[in-house]
Amino acid sequence: MSQLFADVAVPAPFYPWKTLFTYRVPELLAGSLANGMLVRLNFGRRDTWGVVCKQHSTAPDAKIRVKELGTLLLAHPALSERRMRFLERIAEHYLHPLGLVIEAALPAPIRTGTPRTLAYEFPTSPVVVKVSPSDKVLNNEQSQAHKSIVESPQGSHLLWGVTGSGKTEVYLRVIEDVLARGQSALILVPEIALTPLLTERFESRFPDQVATFHSAQTPKKLREAWFDVWTGRKRIALGARSALFAPLENLGVIVVDEEHDGSYKQEEGFRYNARDAALMLAEIYECRCVLGSATPSAESLAAARAGRSTLYRLSDRAVRGAQLPELTLVDLKKSLPLQSKIPHVEIRDEHAPPTHPGDFFLSPELRDSLAATLAKKQQAILFINRRGVGSQKLCSGCGHTLDCPNCAVKLTPHLDRMVCHYCGYSSFEPSKCPQCKREESFISVGIGTEGIEEVMGFHFPEARVLRLDRDTVQTKDDLADILGKFGRGEADVLVGTQMVAKGHDFPNVTLVGVLLADLGLSVPDFRASERGLQLLMQVAGRAGRAMQPGKVLVQSFQPEHPVFQALSQSSGLTAYKDFLSDELVKRHLLNYPPFASLALIRFDGLEEKLVEQAAQNAARALFRLQAPGLQVLGPTDSPLSKLRGRYRKQVLIKSPDERVFRKSLEWLLQGWSKGQLEKRFKTRMFIDVDPVQML
Repeated sequence: MSQLFADVAVPAPFYPWKTLFTYRVPELLAGSLANGMLVRLNFGRRDTWGVVCKQHSTAPDAKIRVKELGTLLLAHPALSERRMRFLERIAEHYLHPLGLVIEAALPAPIRTGTPRTLAYEFPTSPVVVKVSPSDKVLNNEQSQAHKSIVESPQGSHLLWGVTGSGKTEVYLRVIEDVLARGQSALILVPEIALTPLLTERFESRFPDQVATFHSAQTPKKLREAWFDVWTGRKRIALGARSALFAPLENLGVIVVDEEHDGSYKQEEGFRYNARDAALMLAEIYECRCVLGSATPSAESLAAARAGRSTLYRLSDRAVRGAQLPELTLVDLKKSLPLQSKIPHVEIRDEHAPPTHPGDFFLSPELRDSLAATLAKKQQAILFINRRGVGSQKLCSGCGHTLDCPNCAVKLTPHLDRMVCHYCGYSSFEPSKCPQCKREESFISVGIGTEGIEEVMGFHFPEARVLRLDRDTVQTKDDLADILGKFGRGEADVLVGTQMVAKGHDFPNVTLVGVLLADLGLSVPDFRASERGLQLLMQVAGRAGRAMQPGKVLVQSFQPEHPVFQALSQSSGLTAYKDFLSDELVKRHLLNYPPFASLALIRFDGLEEKLVEQAAQNAARALFRLQAPGLQVLGPTDSPLSKLRGRYRKQVLIKSPDERVFRKSLEWLLQGWSKGQLEKRFKTRMFIDVDPVQML
């Protein structure tokens, strides 16, 4: 019998992306080894794990020392043939080493287990799926979407429905049909915060069939969920972007809820977009992929227009009698304090009500609406996409600001400390200005969630106020506690960042106030306007979801901005469609996605000059390629030019020709993988294909 060898993917940063390593298969495993199996092995000077990708009898070069495989971690393949094809495809697309892609796909409790100690049993008979029927009646638009999707066994479908239009009920009906055919279903949500509510809803319809996946799970829970799906005990996987890798087979449908959301993009390590990868997964499994959103992305709308996806519109709220909220734009310029308009003049009225320094951020219109809402025993949500008491501290004497020593950002003032929201650095406010030496001269500029909470306590001391942001939510239990209290009516007002904007359904919320709607519109990102409108429409959609009419007040310094004009006309789908149509025209002219492939190449290091030199060398090399249609922009400082003590530069490349784009990136990676730039300039390089954030 000839010697058997196995080519194995190992979790190591090697390029090209599909670098495999050959091991000798011991006689003990020769008859039981299969592709996709998880094995122990020795790699370099360490013991690790790997996945068998190919077996053969071709001996490597005699000069190469071939090690022997260790033991099996599981007696059956952890990854099916289709799963391996999927992982290879996304590794190639995102130019990431296959071994590291597999590492992201296999939870740590699975790949780090001891040999043969991971207990599991495959069901001896088919799993019986129970379905709790719904008493909800679909409207005409929902019925048409449901019928068309279930009659189409594969392909992409875009479900575009206003907030509260019943997209989730359509998902449930499609999944009911899929399970009846003996298939499985995958549901992706953009945030961990949305998993408890959706899990509860899906569990109520499909008891004991939902396995939840997200990064906040304990290792034990994650291991149980993985084995439940792998063995076929549960046929529905639900969770944030990591649920994409749940080992489902016989897939019938993939649902990507809130498909427009940037949270689907992993920004560190393996930089993949779960929405785009879900479309690739659906192609490989030849199943349906349903993308749902009240504010679909420009890319998804363009795909529908080009015929690559089928579009369905849900234009009315699903609750009979429920209407979209009334929306009012408030011009903050008209609310500027009088003393800011007439310098050095202060007018006091002894009969005026008490004031608070943060009053400006709650306009008179919003304060009146809050008072009326509270008087009716209804609830309100106040949204501001900034944490802390203010945006920064500055010296009233000389204008000096307090900066983070590790990042190129201002420290954010909180009630008890100054904090950098990027690296976590914190300090107390200095007793005197380090520049002009003036004592107790620092004042807060701007406002955040903590500041709004304080203003609410000043004007509405009887109101029960909860705050929802990253400072109050340290664990999933914190999140469930805050949302649970608000949902049960134990609080009157919920103040929060974008965590309050997505997917929550509070029937008693009749007022939504957006405090500084301009935040984010000036970010140097070609998607800034689209992202800003999506977020505002999502948060506005939290109001009036039941029978009680809703009201939304949006405070802005530039109400004439196209984003706010589109928002003010958002009673239906037309204004948003027109806005995206204009955006797509601009992107076509400027050669941006979806009309061109885009990659962000980032360089970072401890010495700014060396980082600059490395970025310049890479940009010059790409210029010298003279690839037809390839545009090279940069190098420039990243918007966050210093982060966690490392200086950052970036180069953008884009091309309407996918082949030119790929070859250029691969050529650059080949040069970098040899270590020339990295050794010479002590600089790291990261390539982000299809970037979502430009910071």
